[in-house]
Amino acid sequence: MKGVTVTTLNDTHTEDMASPDEIYLKVAERQLGIVTLEQLRSAGLSDSAIRRRVDGRRLERVLPGVVRICGSQRSEAQTLMAYLLYAGPTAALSHRSAARRWGWDPFCNDTHVELTVDRDLRVAGAHIYRGALPPSDVGILHRLRVTSPVRTIVDLAGVVTEEELEIALDCGLVVSRLDTERIRRALERIGRQGRRGCGVLHRLLGEREDGRPLGTSPLEVRFVRFLRRNRLPRPVSQYPISVSGRNFVLDFAYPERRLAIETDGYRWHASRERFESDRDKSNALSLEGWRLLRVTHKQMADQGVLLETMRRALGQEVLV
Repeated sequence: MKGVTVTTLNDTHTEDMASPDEIYLKVAERQLGIVTLEQLRSAGLSDSAIRRRVDGRRLERVLPGVVRICGSQRSEAQTLMAYLLYAGPTAALSHRSAARRWGWDPFCNDTHVELTVDRDLRVAGAHIYRGALPPSDVGILHRLRVTSPVRTIVDLAGVVTEEELEIALDCGLVVSRLDTERIRRALERIGRQGRRGCGVLHRLLGEREDGRPLGTSPLEVRFVRFLRRNRLPRPVSQYPISVSGRNFVLDFAYPERRLAIETDGYRWHASRERFESDRDKSNALSLEGWRLLRVTHKQMADQGVLLETMRRALGQEVLV
């Protein structure tokens, strides 16, 4: 028996004895409940049949030429898939949208929809950047086509603040295990024509010549930026120490002053196990004659008080 050939945006395969509904539902399953009108037609549905399914609330139009299977699970990923299918097979989530998919602060809760496409395109609800993406700059992450971590960092440099970029860079170094040299090579390749933000990114990379991040959490990065901005001496980050026969790693330390600093971001210290570990560390340090300061997001918001605290702790004169 002759099969029915179905063409999707990415592949062609044969479904033996399958009805049009079975065919497009299988396509939709791979695409998080989203299909295009082109795919519906390829499955064997006429335009009038598609309209009947829309009127009967089996299909829902979400973007021009793109529909959602009614009853499929709504999610952010489904919405992004709809935009990708609308934009075509060369499109990829990029900039803040890509950073969010990679799990980088400060974009984990960002709501931007940003895509890079190799042609002129406009669509409500999304920001489209025009540009060609070589294969090395794109990957598939949880079924979504996304710019690579290296390309994402370079793209972010042109659209976010320096602080956001620095936090994202260090998140990339920690979470995605980015390599600073690969980022430099990407900058040379992509940023030759005066691309916005490249100078800032070059400088931030220069401050990480050893390839290590300034901090392992957003709060740590903000704290280092605070010290740098106020011309306070830079501490040793991720300082290993053995006290009372136990080994710990301090967020920051001024060993010559026996001063330890721990940054307490709720998201990064919220577990009961981490809470108890932090208290054990505090007690052990105190018994060995170390002073311990804790820095929270709330304290970072009142930087005048924090500056006075740090100057006193470092033995500097407090300016009134």
